[in-house]
Amino acid sequence: MKILIGGDLVPTMSNYDYFRDGNISKIIDKKILEILKKADARIFNLEAPICDKGKAIIKCGPNLNIPSSCVAGIKELKPTLLSIANNHILDYGLEGLKETINILNSNNISFIGAGLSREKIGEYYILGDVGIYSICEHEFSCPDNENFGANGIDFKEITLVLKFLKECCNRIIVLFHGGKEEYQYPTPLLQKKCRDICKLGADLVVCQHSHCIGCYEKYEESNIVYGQGNFIFDYSDSSELWKTGLLIEYDTITNKIEYIPFVNCNGKICSPNKFEFSEIMSNFEERSNDIADNNFVYNNYMKVVASSSERYLTTLAGYNRVKRKVNKVLKNKILKKQYDLKKLLQLKNFIECETHREILLSCIDKAIKDKIREE
Repeated sequence: MKILIGGDLVPTMSNYDYFRDGNISKIIDKKILEILKKADARIFNLEAPICDKGKAIIKCGPNLNIPSSCVAGIKELKPTLLSIANNHILDYGLEGLKETINILNSNNISFIGAGLSREKIGEYYILGDVGIYSICEHEFSCPDNENFGANGIDFKEITLVLKFLKECCNRIIVLFHGGKEEYQYPTPLLQKKCRDICKLGADLVVCQHSHCIGCYEKYEESNIVYGQGNFIFDYSDSSELWKTGLLIEYDTITNKIEYIPFVNCNGKICSPNKFEFSEIMSNFEERSNDIADNNFVYNNYMKVVASSSERYLTTLAGYNRVKRKVNKVLKNKILKKQYDLKKLLQLKNFIECETHREILLSCIDKAIKDKIREE
């Protein structure tokens, strides 16, 4: 069986009309459409709830939703399965999730990765002799104290599910919505988690969420893809990294992968010309060769840490925009004075120690609820 896996799928203002009319040929060129049609199965990540109701939850970052009328175009893609384990599926709360599930069910579109009960949240999908499981990082979509939401990563559950799938399936695919956005390499922890998932039995782990093409590695007998870019997500503030993507064609018999690049041409998904094809694939291979060096992932990650530390620490300190600018002009003198060694060690302990982290998160949750009540 040949399964085609696409990245993030979100109808937006630029193509709502085409989705409403089911006019997919206006969104995807003929060659890519043919590739989609020839596949034995098609899987996409639905990166937003399909809903007209519900109230946008309070969060940082955008609240995404897809008008229910756009389901006509989604159906035209003939998805075998949609993964809805991601950081946006709960953007319109319980009502938005309920409406999404009702719409998908009424249109006979299968999905995994989120649900309205603990059992449904953690459901897997079996396609022929292939088991498919969908997980995501905890980012506004996995309420710890609720029985609804997305399937947040939990290695105890992953171990149980993959053990069962290994007994009844010849291949296992894990879709992992996580990693750093617009970063083309894995972080050390992401790489470790993906390798651990392979050790538990996954033949293919596909990381989505980064909105850009990343790299891949062969780990023992398994395949890991760290970022395939979006599929259809024409976001207005997007960077150049959003303009290219990969379809992953996975042959479940041979365990081989073919990467099919495409480009976003003014909102339309198109086959690349020879130059674009060569550039996309050569850069993809180069990054994949980079991570073959065990030191590269960590060293490159530390560059991200260096460029991000001011943002993270000033945010934790509650700096406003003016104080951030003053701190930058003074070359971090304010920040360094605020965070002496003792405070940094205390902060690390609050986050690293499981019990302190639990209490810290509960304190933050309480403060958020108090602030909402005040407003």
